[in-house]
Amino acid sequence: MSRRLIPDTEARLLLLLTLRTLGPASGAQLNAFLTEYDLMGYFDLQLKLGELTDQLQVTALPHPLGPLYQLTDEGLFVVNSYARRIPQSRRELIEREAPAWAERFRLEQQAPAGTRMLPGRRLMLELRLMSGRNAEILLIRLTLASPTTGAGLQERWQAAAAEVYAEIMQALSGDASEEGGSSPEAEARLDPQPDGRTLLILTAGGEAPGVDITLSLREEGLARSYAARWPFCAKRVKALLARELSLTEKPGQPASAEAPAGS
Repeated sequence: MSRRLIPDTEARLLLLLTLRTLGPASGAQLNAFLTEYDLMGYFDLQLKLGELTDQLQVTALPHPLGPLYQLTDEGLFVVNSYARRIPQSRRELIEREAPAWAERFRLEQQAPAGTRMLPGRRLMLELRLMSGRNAEILLIRLTLASPTTGAGLQERWQAAAAEVYAEIMQALSGDASEEGGSSPEAEARLDPQPDGRTLLILTAGGEAPGVDITLSLREEGLARSYAARWPFCAKRVKALLARELSLTEKPGQPASAEAPAGS
């Protein structure tokens, strides 16, 4: 379908209908969907998002992927009332294609992943797991000794995130006597938050990958228990992450003994 110049009102309604069908979405996600079907260009999208936000028909929620845009009650009322002003072919296209994209976007939002280069040509992987309220419950930073590719990382993390979280919590809840000795390079600290939560920050250097894990916990006592347990299960958790994410170092590259920076 070729994109034609459409009136401002129709363009805003089209964007509202897209958000009603997709659910909350980042600007990049909206752009991916709309440009795939030649419904709206990038600059028109940014302009219309700004207008709808100013008109209180769309609101933006903070998220690691960038702001997630979603309909307000006013926006939902407008699109429910006037959606038929959008040509039927475009309405049907959005309602037919959007559900599959919505599931993909939900997974991206629940388990976002990214990479960035560090000095010394090291690669840091940043992996997050979000709750249903878009609150971050797990952040993992992994430092690799060599600049291995991050290709496929998002898909691997999405597939493994829930299981990795469950296994980390199980490891931290176990009996230290079940493990071998403690890891001297494993450290833990607590960071109490104003809302009553406690961030438990776990680090482990030594053989790559270096690991930095931040868990958001509601009980400080539980956080202290997990902190005491961490030196005894750090190696197990590092092995778990390397296995689930298929992390490999290039032959001949020395392992980095430096752990990632704290959060």
